[in-house]
Amino acid sequence: MTKPKLLLVNPPFPRKVAGVPLQLLYLAAAVRNSPVEVHILDLNIRENSEMALQEEISSSLPTHVGVTS
Repeated sequence: MTKPKLLLVNPPFPRKVAGVPLQLLYLAAAVRNSPVEVHILDLNIRENSEMALQEEISSSLPTHVGVTS
């Protein structure tokens, strides 16, 4: 059985919101002591967000993905 991996994604928003995606950091902290490996991808700070998402998914192979809205 593979180790569970969680990818938390902050999608790009047309109007940039200053600051870090706290909601994703809170979720990552909540599972910190579990066997789940967590990655956070903030697409607001990436140039080519669609390509960055594809690269992250193909490199980390998450078992679960969470996306903010």
